[in-house]
Amino acid sequence: MLREYGTPAIMERCLLVGDAPVRNWGGIATDFPEVQLIAPTPSGRTSRPWGCWRCPHCCGGHMKAGTGEYQYQAGAHKPEYETLAMFGSNCMNTTWHPS
Repeated sequence: MLREYGTPAIMERCLLVGDAPVRNWGGIATDFPEVQLIAPTPSGRTSRPWGCWRCPHCCGGHMKAGTGEYQYQAGAHKPEYETLAMFGSNCMNTTWHPS
C-alpha cells in the first residue's frame, strides 16, 4: 500500500484515530467526511518512486508534469501525508487536482 500510494494512504486511518488535524485540532473526523477527495494520491501520476535512505518502502515519488488548470513541473514530489493533513483536513480543504 505504501509503495503504491505513499503516505497519503494512511490519511483516512490517521483521521479516524485522531492523529490528523481537523480545523486546527479543534475538530474531529466526522467534521471532515470528504477525506477520500484528497487521499490517496493517484499512483498513475507518479513518474518514478523515491524513498528515504535505506527504506524498503519507497513511498515517495516524483510526479509527471501537470496539465490543465493546475500545472506543475515534472519531477515535483508527490504530496505526502503531512502535506495533505496540513493543507487538507486542517484547513477543511477538499480541493486536490492531480491533473
